[in-house]
Amino acid sequence: MKPLPHQLLWEVRQVCKDHPTLYYIDVQDEKRDRKTGNKTLVPAYVLYRRDGHSRRGMRICKTRSEKTLLAKVRTAAGLDAQGNKPAGGNEARR
Repeated sequence: MKPLPHQLLWEVRQVCKDHPTLYYIDVQDEKRDRKTGNKTLVPAYVLYRRDGHSRRGMRICKTRSEKTLLAKVRTAAGLDAQGNKPAGGNEARR
């Protein structure tokens, strides 16, 4: 059974809460219909990593998919696919 979008966003919020340097923003992205040319607004997410230099921080990615956002957050937090830290600390990631 696939997780629902709100369940994925809940997990993203939990990972960002555990890693205070990560945060995401809900934005509206323009999508254009190819046949008619009409523009519609669809939900999208922008992932940032806070740094000491700028107020907003460094932009990591922008995506419309909650699943992709969760994968990027896990990667930025240094977690594996199940949400666990890799064994061995920093040496295991090199």
